Parts: sequence; structure tokens; C-alpha cells
Amino acid sequence: MTPPKQQPNRITNIINCVRILARLRAFVFSPAIPLPVSEALPMVGTGGHGHTYPGATTPFGFVQLSPDTRTDGWDACAGYQYSDSSILGFSHTHLSGTGCTDLGELLVMPFTGTLNESTNYVQLSSKRFQSGFSHDNEIAQPGYYRVLLDKYNILAELTATPHCGLHRYTFPASAQSHTFN
Repeated sequence: MTPPKQQPNRITNIINCVRILARLRAFVFSPAIPLPVSEALPMVGTGGHGHTYPGATTPFGFVQLSPDTRTDGWDACAGYQYSDSSILGFSHTHLSGTGCTDLGELLVMPFTGTLNESTNYVQLSSKRFQSGFSHDNEIAQPGYYRVLLDKYNILAELTATPHCGLHRYTFPASAQSHTFN
């Protein structure tokens, strides 16, 4: 007669399940496995004749929030040129690689200070409020863009959802904080 097979007890089963889950957890949440989105480089193509923009967007999204650094000439097709050192504002529509201008719609620019009143008419234009910036204070990630506007010391942040774009401006302490649009 053969002896009956021993059945593993319930505690052993639970311990084995916990060990398996611990191994799976280490694999699933391992920082060593990058997500494909973390590999994207939004600044690629923003220099030379790349005609791309570094701003915030989602795949097939309605808006493409990004800074505009120039509005004239063929190199301004996407609104942003890496070699530029000033920002005219942040607009909501951009296209990459078109070869024709398609920029500046719904342009918004934060600024501080007073609007000087004058008896002479002075056109409100984006060039009047532009600000310098440094690439050292600029971050572009998929779905997010941030830059410090040097002239006004304003931190500008942009993000996008499939249907809308969001701006966040952190102003310095001032009684005169505005947005131009």
C-alpha cells in the first residue's frame, strides 16, 4: 500500500503566493524599465529647418500649446526656433513639419508692470511684450512645457488634454500682473 500524498498546508500556500507577488511587484514597478513616453525628446527638430515645436500636446489632441519665438520667415513655420532667445507668447495651435506658417492663434503672454498711457497710438503687438529666456530654464517633456520668462520673472507652464490646453503662470509679487491675449 502506498502512503497518501501529503497535501501542502494552507500557510505554505499563502507564503508561496506572497513570494510570487513580491517578485511580480519588483518586475512591474521596476524603475529600470522605462516607459516609451519617457524616451521622447520634444526639442528634436526645433533647430535648423526642422519646423517642429516643443510644447504640450496629446496624440490627436485638439490643441498644441507651445511658445512662439518668431512669426516671420520660413524658419518660423512651427512658431518656435531653438536659436531664438526671446518668446513672443504661448499659442494654442501648432503643426510640425508643414513648411508653411501656421502659428500664433490664441496667443497669450503673461507680463508684469504698467501699460504706459500715451497720447500717441501704440499698437498692441506681441513684440512689445516679448521676453528673453534661457534654455537652461526651459523644460520640454511629452505633454508638458515650462520656461522662466527673464524680463518678468514669470514661470510659465503649459500642459494639454485631448480637448483643451492649460496654462499656469507663477507671477512674482506685484500689484501689476497681466496676461496679454
